[in-house]
Amino acid sequence: MQYMAQKHFDKIMQVLKDMPRPIILIIRNMNTIRAICQEHGNLIDRYGIMAKSAIRGARKFGIQDISWTGRIKAWLEMMNYDFRIKAENFKIWIGIVYLRILVWLGRVPSLEEIRSVIEKEQKRLNPV
Repeated sequence: MQYMAQKHFDKIMQVLKDMPRPIILIIRNMNTIRAICQEHGNLIDRYGIMAKSAIRGARKFGIQDISWTGRIKAWLEMMNYDFRIKAENFKIWIGIVYLRILVWLGRVPSLEEIRSVIEKEQKRLNPV
């Protein structure tokens, strides 16, 4: 990503110069809010909220033209999305329980050591 930014630096700077000041302020505020949420443990599921909003918006857009089958498909898409999120959360929970059992049996380092390694990697990959 940095390589692409360096490659197109002049174009990026021109777009930023042409952009209205209020838009730049909004982008900066969004970055600040994102950084605050990350510092507090990502309490907000931004991606989940955006995905559900997009599904709802696609369902509501042109509501007069949508048939019953279209409404059922939209509802099924929402249920499929919710199921996949819950399944992913369940996998994570199973992994944590498995790690706790291994720690209890003395087969792996303590969870605090694992957490510190994960936090270091997250900071390395997402320097905000």
